Amino acid sequence: MSIRETLGGPLGPPPQLWSLTSSSCGATPESVSRSQLGAGCAQTSQRRRRSLRVVQSGGAKRRVPSPAPAPKALPRSLESGGAKRRIPSPAHSTAGARFGSCNREERSDGSRHPPGQNEGVTSREIALQLDAADPLASFRDEFFIPDQSLVYLDGNSLGRTPKRTIERLHQVVEKEWAGDLILSWDHWLDLPRRIGDRFADIIGSRPGEVVLHDSTTLNLFQGVHIALNLRPDRRVLVVADDEFPTDRYVVEGIAHDLGLTVRSLRPGIDLSDVAVIVRSVIDYRTAEMVDVASFTDEARRAGAMVLWDLSHTAGAVEFDVHALGVELAVGCTYKFLNGGPGSPAYTFVSHELQSMVRQPIRGWFAQKDQFAMERPFEPFDDIRRVLLGTPHILSLVAAEEGIALSARAGMGAIAAKGRALVAYAMEVIDHLGLTTSTPRDTARRGNHVAVHHPDAPVLLRRLAERKVVADVRPPDIVRLGLSPLTTRFTDVWDGLATLDDLIRSNDS
Repeated sequence: MSIRETLGGPLGPPPQLWSLTSSSCGATPESVSRSQLGAGCAQTSQRRRRSLRVVQSGGAKRRVPSPAPAPKALPRSLESGGAKRRIPSPAHSTAGARFGSCNREERSDGSRHPPGQNEGVTSREIALQLDAADPLASFRDEFFIPDQSLVYLDGNSLGRTPKRTIERLHQVVEKEWAGDLILSWDHWLDLPRRIGDRFADIIGSRPGEVVLHDSTTLNLFQGVHIALNLRPDRRVLVVADDEFPTDRYVVEGIAHDLGLTVRSLRPGIDLSDVAVIVRSVIDYRTAEMVDVASFTDEARRAGAMVLWDLSHTAGAVEFDVHALGVELAVGCTYKFLNGGPGSPAYTFVSHELQSMVRQPIRGWFAQKDQFAMERPFEPFDDIRRVLLGTPHILSLVAAEEGIALSARAGMGAIAAKGRALVAYAMEVIDHLGLTTSTPRDTARRGNHVAVHHPDAPVLLRRLAERKVVADVRPPDIVRLGLSPLTTRFTDVWDGLATLDDLIRSNDS
């Protein structure tokens, strides 16, 4: 879906931009990803390209589209919430498209961007208009950003630093640790559960269903064992070959140690003997999003459990664990939740399962009577039974501030801006003639975009030299993460325009 289709009309300053995009929580039938259970459906498109002119900006040449006429008045659909008018995108084909292909058709005047039907739209001017209309723009001021000129497009790897986090860490170190010393455990002890309750605003959980603890890898290990103990008669684990590495490593390691079978997630897979499937809601490379409701329902009807990895989901898109039928999930807090480097991960276990949870690792923070030192292990009957050892207090309080910011902004507003940012990025990608495998359907993608080029690692280094921070995923993806609380539409334009400059200078 293009930004024009998302907005529903001509691009003016749209105060209601984000209210017009549909929810992308993964529950809608049309958002089926990989054909229910595993079919690949990421598409590569190399679409329309438009002529560019070169301008001088801050001493560096930048290619921008030809000047546009003044934006038209706000479309009626934006003013009144009426039906959206869709402007059809030019036809395009993915047949024969190559990841990494950077060839551009030559025109008679020697330029490589032939004119398209939307010639004349000045994308950076639109970006400025969208930034001015952004209802979440003030949240950027909540973050410590020492270099405002840095284009940071890697918030899906490490989020920015909330100002309140710095203040809170000073308070904890200087007053609670240095001043109150061990007495501070009176209010530190319940931090994992107290912060976990904030996830009601993030993933739709109920109080007492989430705790923060340890790392995503360790929580995956626990989660797989929990699911195995709930399906003791089954001996098969399922994970996709292209799943995030740590998820695969955990599954393979457990299978090796317990003598279980690992089966690859594929279309039409037989689930009749499967204990648990480990799967990410959003693909870490392309941002393709699974139809969680359909996938979970199909697994449940076959008697299999699903352990969901929400690492690229929480704080990025709307997600309701109960509406989607999710019973067991884990994820990290250092990406879109801005919890800080290595901040604690979290585990979600529905109330209905908690009393049946059996831990593979027994730690004293899961013990019902923690200081009854002589008694055998008897875990809590609630979510605390997944806890292990002493929590990392400094990391917890840092994570709490990032989570609180997302809760205050509201996931509806955050997800809506995320959809608008990605729609705009896809429009610019098409405009520049770049190659992407990020899905076109708004309901089937998260908050990053994948641009393919065979020299992706080299481009990443050169982007950094131009003060654009992104990241790379092998073999050929430049990944641009769009964090709704801190990423501006102008960041999207500047980052992609710089990438295009580098690719074309490499081609010439």
